[in-house]
Amino acid sequence: MQRFILTITFVLVVISFFICPVFANKIEPGQQVKGGKFGVVYECAFPNTVELDGNLEDQAWTLAPWHFVDNITGTGPAPNEADASYAFAAVADEKWLYVAFKIKDDKIQKGEQVGNNVWQDDSVEIYIDPNQSIVK
Repeated sequence: MQRFILTITFVLVVISFFICPVFANKIEPGQQVKGGKFGVVYECAFPNTVELDGNLEDQAWTLAPWHFVDNITGTGPAPNEADASYAFAAVADEKWLYVAFKIKDDKIQKGEQVGNNVWQDDSVEIYIDPNQSIVK
């Protein structure tokens, strides 16, 4: 009886080893992924170091998963895809976190707000939650 239970356990472990990867949400290097959901944790490609030159054709950026946010996904729908859609990617090395954006905006708003309301202009804001207090 004990041998039968061990055999069944072994078979179940082997089956789960082959089935689990089929259902995993795997992101291939360089794949563009739908993103931009509040409270979602995005993993970055590690270890990758980039040269800070604004060139997003570096190998680190081409291998990183890009998360695409269309004009509908944001806080409110924008009129079209050319207005307020973007993609972002993150890579890291042992010392630094690098974040890149590819932004489409048909009318850039800048300098219209002063003081504490600059977030109402076109801008990029990044929030890092090291304690994972928002993610549940």
